[in-house]
Amino acid sequence: MPTAWPSRIGTPAICQSGEHSHQGPLRRGHRGLKYALVLLAQHCAWHRGFGDTGLKQAYYRCLHRHGPTPATVALARHLCDVILAMLRDGTDFTPQQPVA
Repeated sequence: MPTAWPSRIGTPAICQSGEHSHQGPLRRGHRGLKYALVLLAQHCAWHRGFGDTGLKQAYYRCLHRHGPTPATVALARHLCDVILAMLRDGTDFTPQQPVA
């Protein structure tokens, strides 16, 4: 499975050098997969089951800094990385239970 899988789908590539970080555009890739990832990102951002995975916290951190659209795209990229790791390792997604 290629390591450039998220960028081939169309989520932006992340270019980092030192303290600078830049995300590329959303122009390339499969339109249907991008749409599905964005819908999944919106679902994860608004539903309770994903609160303790770190995904929701990353979404809200980006939301307050950059706004709703970049936050949704960043979460979609995060989810794409999680899906790639699940396919690579052959595991299922199990959200962590809250500690009481």
